[in-house]
Amino acid sequence: MAKKRTKTTPESINRRKKAGRGEGSGIKFNPYTVVQDLHSRGRKSRVWGALIKRIHHVLSDLELTVLLMIQLSPYVVDIQEQWDLPLERTLAIAEKLGLDHPIDPETGYYPPITTDFLITTDDGLRRTTWARTVKSSKELDDMRVLEKFEIERTYFAGNNIDWGIITEKQLPEQLRINVEHLRAYLVLDRHNIDEQVVWQSVDFLTPKVYEGMHLQAMARLWEDEFEGVLGDGITAIKFLIINSAWPVDLKQKIRPNAPIPLIVQTDLSSETLDDLTEGVEDVN
Repeated sequence: MAKKRTKTTPESINRRKKAGRGEGSGIKFNPYTVVQDLHSRGRKSRVWGALIKRIHHVLSDLELTVLLMIQLSPYVVDIQEQWDLPLERTLAIAEKLGLDHPIDPETGYYPPITTDFLITTDDGLRRTTWARTVKSSKELDDMRVLEKFEIERTYFAGNNIDWGIITEKQLPEQLRINVEHLRAYLVLDRHNIDEQVVWQSVDFLTPKVYEGMHLQAMARLWEDEFEGVLGDGITAIKFLIINSAWPVDLKQKIRPNAPIPLIVQTDLSSETLDDLTEGVEDVN
């Protein structure tokens, strides 16, 4: 489903900038575009960050999957989603390259171009910034999309920042399957469970998660401890998994009759980051 955004006008841009949109870092970063700006009923999500302790705004299931994967890297120190490029710079780049800058067809004004993820890493030797835009591979056949990407690429190249496109082809299949299933548990609005109670149960569940207790057994204990009905325990645990209460390896299958697969910090390598920085789609 196409995402219908808030109309672009000089006033709307100024309002966002005055509100600090696109500014800050770490827990104080404020995305330029938030889910409330989109009027469609598409697959947009607000998700608590396991690494950067704030709400992240992702505008598709693919973005959600990439966010969860970025958080698996031990080298990532900051994630800034929906980061806006300076409008005057992108307009100048578009003119120089002879490309059409994205425009709001309803108002005739140019909206800022946003990059889905600006990622900062630190491996102990140097701090590096990566820009990654996320798109379904089938959308790469759209010339307007490619023109926008060329403006992005040129901007980041001029700032010595590595830029690339991530499609579903770069993501492990099991990770995508897990996110597709678990996204229904991002919030508990449709489940008759108190979200505050679920968060309070983390201390009760965490030792059992690390001891390797089977998911189904933990769910039954949760229902006994917190007076839930059948099914509440599984719902609570899935909510905590997708909201990153524990370092769950979402690239593995999650089975009810097996322990929750965890990532052991000492076993982490740059593999996760490599998945996002190598083999990116080329638009040239």
